Amino acid sequence: MEWSAGEQRKSNGQHGARNSIFLLAVYRNRRGRPGASRAIGDQKKRWAPGRPRNGDGWPDFGLHWCGLRSIHIDIAAIAIPNLLRAKMAANEASAVGTLRTFNTAMVTYVTECPKIGYLKDLRSLGPGLSDTDKCAHADLVDARLGTALLVKYGYHFFYTPQFDADGLVTRYVLAADPVTPGTSGVRHFFTDESGVIRYSARGGADVNSEPLM
Repeated sequence: MEWSAGEQRKSNGQHGARNSIFLLAVYRNRRGRPGASRAIGDQKKRWAPGRPRNGDGWPDFGLHWCGLRSIHIDIAAIAIPNLLRAKMAANEASAVGTLRTFNTAMVTYVTECPKIGYLKDLRSLGPGLSDTDKCAHADLVDARLGTALLVKYGYHFFYTPQFDADGLVTRYVLAADPVTPGTSGVRHFFTDESGVIRYSARGGADVNSEPLM
């Protein structure tokens, strides 16, 4: 069947229109439906209100994370010094309590062992293997305190006996100093046979230091 020139032009035009419609449909399918970009833009505006955004309009989680880290650092800067001060206060209270325990044990010891006087070594206050010599192991404090070189809760304890001409221990000095000044404790403590506990925050305490109230 042969077509005239006019019919041929009409058929070609219909095919061209259908091709144009098909290409437009493909183009729109690739881009998304009309108005999709505007919807995405609206979604960006509604996303995470109040949060910082990057140049594309989406929330900038990097900036948000930096803000959270800054808050955590500020909290740590406040909390850590408070925890350190609380720990040092607890260590100091423990040191004072230990000195009081020793002073009480000393009075008992010098009463039970008059031929010796006060003890020659802190080990004499601790428990022993037997009861044959109560003056060597009086069992007046627990084994942890009855040691020659005592370290307890961040404090060193130093005992110094003082002898008279007859070899009796008539006086003693007991000091407690922080292992790491400014970290395990601030104050230094001192006591003697008077039972008065003294302290100093500027180095080792002695008999002239301020009494603890």
